[in-house]
Amino acid sequence: MVASQLVGCISSGQAVFGLSMTHLSWRLVIVGGGQVAVFDPKANAEPIRFPLRHTPLSLVLERTVDLARRDMVMAHTNDGPRTIITLQDPDRAEYGYIQLVFTDDPMQLRQWIVDDNSGNKTQIALSDWTQDQKMPSILFNIQAEMQKRAN
Repeated sequence: MVASQLVGCISSGQAVFGLSMTHLSWRLVIVGGGQVAVFDPKANAEPIRFPLRHTPLSLVLERTVDLARRDMVMAHTNDGPRTIITLQDPDRAEYGYIQLVFTDDPMQLRQWIVDDNSGNKTQIALSDWTQDQKMPSILFNIQAEMQKRAN
């Protein structure tokens, strides 16, 4: 499993965050326009890009998330201070699953774990969470970030 530290935001079906992966440098990940882009600060190459719909993260970045309607909840556990919900798209099980970890008092999303169904797991831990903050849409623009890095 790749343990990661996260700084960033998620808003209305889009996300932008920086990842500090164990033994790797910071990487910028932007989810916007239906795609995921991973920028490597040490490379002059274009980012690695793939469709958001091919990832379990798409399950929680839809405009309207209705887990019961789509029959996506695979498991639900509570170990006291944490509630863990495991989600998988029943129509796309080959894309893996995502586990959402919530803490109580106050109820907050604190972590998620993505399993890509090929043995790779990425764990993201959230800290310093800010709700209801307006974020400029340019933060979610993959092309704008590519242009910024080209200059």
